[in-house]
Amino acid sequence: MVIKLKNELMLNSYKTIDGRGFKVEIANGPCITIHNVSHVIVHGIMIHYCKPSNPGLVRSSSIEHVVHRQRSDGDGISVFASSNIWIDHCYLARCTDGLIDVIHNSTNVTMSNNYFTLHDKVSIKKLKVRFGYAHVVNNRYYEWSMYAIGGSAHPTIFSQANLFIASNNKKEVTKRETNEKWTNWNWRSYGDEFINGAFFNSSGTGTCDPLYSQSQNIIAAKASMDNVVKRLQLELEIANYKQDVPKAPLAAVQEVYNTRRRDQFLKKLRLEFEVVRGALLKRNHVPSLDTCVNELLRKEQHLLTHGIMSLATTANNIVILWKWVYVS
Repeated sequence: MVIKLKNELMLNSYKTIDGRGFKVEIANGPCITIHNVSHVIVHGIMIHYCKPSNPGLVRSSSIEHVVHRQRSDGDGISVFASSNIWIDHCYLARCTDGLIDVIHNSTNVTMSNNYFTLHDKVSIKKLKVRFGYAHVVNNRYYEWSMYAIGGSAHPTIFSQANLFIASNNKKEVTKRETNEKWTNWNWRSYGDEFINGAFFNSSGTGTCDPLYSQSQNIIAAKASMDNVVKRLQLELEIANYKQDVPKAPLAAVQEVYNTRRRDQFLKKLRLEFEVVRGALLKRNHVPSLDTCVNELLRKEQHLLTHGIMSLATTANNIVILWKWVYVS
């Protein structure tokens, strides 16, 4: 499902966008604005090719409440003067301005398990007061050209268990946009993984720990799941070869390609196969695509036997595989 908005989508307080179980994309137009609200969750959607909107009337809080909005910047997600915001398991790429902008006194903003790619400016945090706070956890950043995490006006930023994969041209993760001294700004990196020379420029003193309640607490996963990091390092090494590539690395690249095909297939499975997918991914050595297909065929037969799904028993394997995955 690809949603093209005519104007920016403005979220109210205590609202959740939940894309779990479906392939939901917001693309090719204005995207999401979180303006002067609190307690908002955006989960499990793809946001890309966001463009500025034209000035116009936009519904902001209810069917009756319509406001006149100026032209938006073309951000993927704009968080403006808001608090208690959680952006989780989202894919963001190729937006006109920032992928995620957190500005104007926004605080208690958590970005976790997201994939930021194919963009110059990943995120801007212009938190203009001392209590402005952003917790960035379990995200993957790949080959930024300006910065991965930037800020101005004295924000506090805690980067935890993120994976930063630098390009050959840009290595520093951070950028501070100010003409003033910033060494007392509290920016910290904890448990982050840095690939291909990436580095985080820390500053400030004191704790950066988030002040979560017990119900809000996040247990960060390890940034570098060994198999993921090894594959990424291998891809970078192969990409940097100019000529005379040895046979062993070429075979390893083919293995990476096959692994990606398997992973993409597993990610698109329908909800009925969530248990099987979880069991396959939790094995010490995740099996090949052929083995995964055989496991799913057995599960398919089990579901047919118990009447959970109404698939035709005469369908061939291609038809069965087509019904396993979501298509848009």
